[in-house]
Amino acid sequence: MLKNIKTKVSAYLDVHTFEVLTKSMSSSVVKVAGMFIAFLISIYLGRTLGAEGLGIINLSFRIVNILIIFGMLGIMQIIIREVAIAHEEKNHEHISNVMNTAYLMSGGMTLLISLVFIYLSPFLANTVFNEPRLTYPLMIALLVMAPQAFSQMFSASLIGRRKIWQSNLADQCLNVLISALIFFVLWLYEVSLTVDIAAIVYAIGRLVVTVGMGLYWKKILFDSKKKVYQFKSLYKKAYPIFITSLSLAIMTNSGIIILGIISDSKNVGLYTVAARLAELTTFLLHVANSAVSPKISSLYKQNRIKELETMLQKTTQFLFLIGLVFFITFIFLGEYILAIWGEEFKEAYWILVILCFGQFINISTGAVGQILTMTGNQKKQRAIALKCLFVVIVLMPIFISLWGSIGAALITTVGIASINIASLYCAQKVTGLKIVRFLDIKGIMGRKRKGDVK
Repeated sequence: MLKNIKTKVSAYLDVHTFEVLTKSMSSSVVKVAGMFIAFLISIYLGRTLGAEGLGIINLSFRIVNILIIFGMLGIMQIIIREVAIAHEEKNHEHISNVMNTAYLMSGGMTLLISLVFIYLSPFLANTVFNEPRLTYPLMIALLVMAPQAFSQMFSASLIGRRKIWQSNLADQCLNVLISALIFFVLWLYEVSLTVDIAAIVYAIGRLVVTVGMGLYWKKILFDSKKKVYQFKSLYKKAYPIFITSLSLAIMTNSGIIILGIISDSKNVGLYTVAARLAELTTFLLHVANSAVSPKISSLYKQNRIKELETMLQKTTQFLFLIGLVFFITFIFLGEYILAIWGEEFKEAYWILVILCFGQFINISTGAVGQILTMTGNQKKQRAIALKCLFVVIVLMPIFISLWGSIGAALITTVGIASINIASLYCAQKVTGLKIVRFLDIKGIMGRKRKGDVK
């Protein structure tokens, strides 16, 4: 039966979209499993530690997520692009040189940043965020920041090698699975859970995943005998992506960070649960990006524009429908879903709806960020990101002061919508690709049209 379905689907889709679909399906299973486990952990922590405790844990890791971007220097997308092209050309030595350069450049920078901020943790917790209980969870999160950076580099290299589900398994699932098992053991032995213990559990999960991914990557990597480091070349390519990634991270996390400074841990906890639920809308976008990225770089370099355009259109149409389903679901059932974490979390309903609308715009525009990056137009993406970030940074403190968490959600949504719409316009203009065709119902259903690539 599955074989018959696969045959029928492949008859309607071009070969590249079909490959993206098949790779995305296995990755989706992995990602859904990881997200399901992550939500179970979040519910457990919300009911055990309350909104305040959950807010402290999430705030510590959000801070690290921003800092790690400074350490990575935008190298992840470059790894994907360079490894994808080199893998297509069977240039194993280039892959090895890219990875060895990334280890020293990004790994070293991340380690340095983590050490500096471990020293600054008491000041940040007590003075900046006025939350002494944040000190140790933040220090613990910073301790595993460098291993986390290596995990991301391994994950990016696997995507470039077209090992999509393996990358998602390590990056999205194993960490939370290990953490969930440890939390289960603690619950079984009736250990009294605190925010410090919870932070340690997450840290152990990340360390184990880093070691496992490192061993796996070493097994499949052809390591060149003569190492050639490409610091200048990679940095020049990665710098615009670094600025873009940093802008996006600040844009999506500034609401939580500024809430932590201006407001209290409870509001941070409410906001983070709503944000995590809203991000469900785009989980398939992240999976699709993993599968689409190497295809974009290779097809564009070979000037197979029509094939690339067809793949992007059909992928975007599918993502639009998925985003619409999630958005409608959260509008009607959001309050009931939030109540799973506890009655106090129902206060986050309007935060959820607003953030979900922003993520709906995000998924509806498809892989626009990947298109600009994988076609060598990362500087244009950087310019868009910086302009949108400026608006968000100026307005965020004002809106939070006036409307609290709702204000944070509004400005975050404005930022996400602006950067995606502007990137879509730019991507279509500079590449000549027609990416979005929402009104093409036959295309959404996967039927053949005149001019489609067989």
